[in-house]
Amino acid sequence: MKIKRKAIMAFAYFILMAASYVVTAQAKAQTAVYSTLVFTNRETSIATQNGYFTSAGIGVGVYREGYEIGRVSTGLDFRVSYSAHDRFGLGGVRAELLSDRELVRPYAEFLLGGGTTSNVQGAAVGHMFYEAVGGVDFPMDRIDYRLLEFGIGRTPLNNATGALYTGGNLWEITVSSGIVYRF
Repeated sequence: MKIKRKAIMAFAYFILMAASYVVTAQAKAQTAVYSTLVFTNRETSIATQNGYFTSAGIGVGVYREGYEIGRVSTGLDFRVSYSAHDRFGLGGVRAELLSDRELVRPYAEFLLGGGTTSNVQGAAVGHMFYEAVGGVDFPMDRIDYRLLEFGIGRTPLNNATGALYTGGNLWEITVSSGIVYRF
């Protein structure tokens, strides 16, 4: 009975692996580094931090794509950003829409990480952060111009108590533009 069960499990594993290769065909691997100008608007409605912060800064990152699912290339993205009020390190998944003509390269990402933000009194507060990002790159051979990237993110925890925010939110909207160099 144990041998039959192991044989069925091995066969199921083989079928699952074969199906995953059919669904996610390996693409031409692509690695890119980028640098952007980042504009951030942070809205806080926490009792001790009412107000808005707007700042400008720089961002750098690297992404790696290597698998295709239909007309979508998938991969990973890691980035850091620095501005007057915010310092973040984020990483996550990336999906880029493939087209025959490649006039533009639209993409979407979901990133998770952490960093520090300055509160109203100017003290740095560390916290977790997640962000959904969408953007469009304009390809020019190996160098792409990042026309526009828009992101909206949120801090899920109140680090002072470790509980979810109930009396407010910390939302952050980012807009950036820059240069991408693909290897």
